[in-house]
Amino acid sequence: MVRHAGRTMRRVAASALVAAALAGCAQTGSREVPGTGRARPLVAGVVADSPPYGFVENARPVGLEADLAARLGDALGRPVQVVALPFEQLFGALAAGRVDILMAGLSVTRAREARVAFGQPYLRGGLLAAMRREDRQRYDSPERVLAAEAVGVVSGTTGATFVQSRVDPYRVREYRRPRDAMNELAQRRVDVVVHDAPVVVWFVSGNEAALALLPTLLQREDLAWAMRYEDAALRGDVDGVLARWRSDGTLDAVIARWLPYWSQLRER
Repeated sequence: MVRHAGRTMRRVAASALVAAALAGCAQTGSREVPGTGRARPLVAGVVADSPPYGFVENARPVGLEADLAARLGDALGRPVQVVALPFEQLFGALAAGRVDILMAGLSVTRAREARVAFGQPYLRGGLLAAMRREDRQRYDSPERVLAAEAVGVVSGTTGATFVQSRVDPYRVREYRRPRDAMNELAQRRVDVVVHDAPVVVWFVSGNEAALALLPTLLQREDLAWAMRYEDAALRGDVDGVLARWRSDGTLDAVIARWLPYWSQLRER
């Protein structure tokens, strides 16, 4: 899928303005609109350009997390406003009260736990490496991936932290979006890209003639949704919904829709 960056950012900005207006009319943590008896919208922040987690299509946020957000609202009996934001704006939007929950394929790390409260993990993921198909034998192990002359990462992600702690700085190339890193890989400006497994497989599966991946997780990670620490009631509600979804198969069904390869990857 190819989109013009200018149109995408205008759409994202418009969505952000709507979310800000909704958040400004509500009391943080309240489940009802004061004085009305109506359920307050749950404002979910998703990432704007990181498929399959989230992306914008036909002027609306779509992807795994947008799908789960809609179902979460139904389960909680609350209308949902899904807002697509650039990755670097997600945590600020949550802290400022413009969104109630971040549903953006976030890995649970100690550094992030200092800023946000994570719910129970909904997906066990990790990091994968992508390379050009002609180089798949050259980079056939994690050690060889990390020995590459130029390693692409996405700024601010756990993939960037992982690589930067193991690779000389002059060999690391940082990009703002996964799409940018993958384009640079195809253009031969980097040798490998290390990023979240679902995102790597999404891009490789869309261009299998040119790209390949090392089907071994470089690092395992739990993915969870992030909320403010003061919103303990919301976290409890969300964790309760997740527990039901695990039991009745809802969670696996939604994940399979967006990540049909995931069960095979988990078996490796």
